Amino acid sequence: MSHEQIENALVQLLEGFESLQEEVELAVLGKVEEVTETSTPPTEEQLDQMDEQFFASVQSAVGKLAEGGRCQPGDLLAMISAIAEALEEFAPELFEEEEIETKE
Repeated sequence: MSHEQIENALVQLLEGFESLQEEVELAVLGKVEEVTETSTPPTEEQLDQMDEQFFASVQSAVGKLAEGGRCQPGDLLAMISAIAEALEEFAPELFEEEEIETKE
């Protein structure tokens, strides 16, 4: 049962991130950007603005969880660490570039 709960929670998290990304794109670009070969990529300023808005929304959600007593920051970190470790086992190539940058 708990395995299914984790899977469902991860799906909801992914869907939430996708929805938030669409909201941020709509706010900054005025549309949801479908990436194609002919599409014009956002400017660096727009990308920075989208990153800032996305981060602010995630930061707000984390703050509300902590303030509401629903979750402690350490609990979130433990979950994120477990997910990162699982990802590293499943797709180690995602972590290779990070390791190279860390060594430099």
